[in-house]
Amino acid sequence: MLILSALQKCQKITNLTLHLSESNVNLDLAKIIASALEKCQNITNLTLDLRQNNLSQGEQKVIYDQLKNTLKKAKEITVKI
Repeated sequence: MLILSALQKCQKITNLTLHLSESNVNLDLAKIIASALEKCQNITNLTLDLRQNNLSQGEQKVIYDQLKNTLKKAKEITVKI
């Protein structure tokens, strides 16, 4: 996936918005995206738009928690589902 390879070079990014609505994102792919963001430790604001991907509230919480644990410097993380 192009997004994952781009995230490998994200050391200078501080604000990131990913619009992945209606993209057939499931929990496993969302976890992979969150893991890929681990190299992006300068991100202070992240918005992840996962609307219309059929994720449950439990899956939403898992994604949010993983992002919060991955991005230690982030002041604001928004997951739209």
